[in-house]
Amino acid sequence: MAEHCLNLSKLQSGQLWTDQMSMATLGTFSAFGYNKTELCRAEWDQVGGSAVTVTKQLRAMKEAHGVDPTGLGRWSWIRVRGKYEQFVRFVSCYCPVPGGGGTGGAWCQHVRYYKSEGIQDPNPRTLVVKEICTAIKSWMDDGDHVILGMDVNKDVHKGFCNTQLANIGMFEAIICNHPTKSVPATCNTDRISRRRIDSIWASPGVEFV
Repeated sequence: MAEHCLNLSKLQSGQLWTDQMSMATLGTFSAFGYNKTELCRAEWDQVGGSAVTVTKQLRAMKEAHGVDPTGLGRWSWIRVRGKYEQFVRFVSCYCPVPGGGGTGGAWCQHVRYYKSEGIQDPNPRTLVVKEICTAIKSWMDDGDHVILGMDVNKDVHKGFCNTQLANIGMFEAIICNHPTKSVPATCNTDRISRRRIDSIWASPGVEFV
């Protein structure tokens, strides 16, 4: 899940994502990312964030989990061990766009963070794409298979994000596996153009059934 808009530090027991998922499906496990760099100014409905949930069966195979190391919650991941010492890392990532949500929007949150880190004119879209690609490349170099679900907030087949993912060997899985199908739009404001702003990418060697 990308852009869940929840700040766990402001939620009570029973309202947490893990609580809700456990009530819906017993035995699940979630890695949950949200912006921890602005807890003093954030409410419970903090724009942005990411989460990955696995079933009870995959939970038993879980080796590790984690989130975006900046503390912005832009991506979350869960690593599972399969047969023959094969590892798969499931990743969810959110890429912000300027303008939405005012000063509390994800774009402005990220701009404030990077300015505090000494970057005077940051582009959060460019930065998150570069940084998630660097992370994915390091995971693949370690021998992991990677499956990435990402809210790009722009056409997934065009632009910087698609190019950067392709450059590290990631392929867009939906069209590749359904080349003759008409894929629906993934945003309710793009039903006519059928533009897809969310998709799934995978590393070489991943096969979808």
